[in-house]
Amino acid sequence: MKTDGTQTVPVVILGKEYWVRCPDTERERLERLARFVDEKMREVRDSGAALGTDRIAVLTALNIANELFDMQDRRREEAEEVGARTSRMLETVQRLLDEEEGEGGLPDRSAE
Repeated sequence: MKTDGTQTVPVVILGKEYWVRCPDTERERLERLARFVDEKMREVRDSGAALGTDRIAVLTALNIANELFDMQDRRREEAEEVGARTSRMLETVQRLLDEEEGEGGLPDRSAE
């Protein structure tokens, strides 16, 4: 372990060991990420879609990037939907407040 708050951690992907430097506090995350990448690369390899580690790595990277883009698109769509719902709720609340004020339900405190 280095004294600068980083360490070099061995990770194994497709049976090959790689040494990766990371902050001491990120070791567990790095190990989880390496297991994830290893699993994804094994899926591509076992599907027979690619021969050779380079092609497996590229196809895996493209698959992971595709999953990331799909999640980002869904998140953006969900955020837009939440924004639209919030706007509709605010409009409804404002309309109800305006109606109640018009009926004399709320005292006019602007003169105070």
